[in-house]
Amino acid sequence: MKYTIKKPKKDDPIFKEGFVVSSPKKNLQDYIKHREKTENKKNLFLEPIANQNSSTEEIYQRLVNILVKNGWKIKGDEHDNN
Repeated sequence: MKYTIKKPKKDDPIFKEGFVVSSPKKNLQDYIKHREKTENKKNLFLEPIANQNSSTEEIYQRLVNILVKNGWKIKGDEHDNN
């Protein structure tokens, strides 16, 4: 399965429809277990990608780096053999 990551445009549905951002109230492991139980989904990885002072470009680059670290391949990357 291949995915393409693109920067969202100003009229992208994510800005019109919104999205849910949740944070763990207690312990990160408790949060993960609770989410897996309630949504019946397994978290592949859960890492912070930004703080309040992060620019859009920093967030984008951090997200790409986390995905690569967790086994995703970036199309057009010099290390990509596909």
